[in-house]
Amino acid sequence: MNNNIASRLVELRNRLGMSRTSFAKSIGITETHMKRFETGVAVPKEKHINTICEKYHVKPEYFTGGVSI
Repeated sequence: MNNNIASRLVELRNRLGMSRTSFAKSIGITETHMKRFETGVAVPKEKHINTICEKYHVKPEYFTGGVSI
């Protein structure tokens, strides 16, 4: 479980004003999968992080706490 990644995903989604369902759909996963990421039950694969970074213009380091939005 990586709570930093989970909390950063929630923070980003909320800053974008998106629902969990719409954010999940925008990166090609299900809402259930997104919920697992946001609650720390599962950790996103590198391909998911890369998709989020490209689509929403954040650096991968954002998810490890290295940089802010």
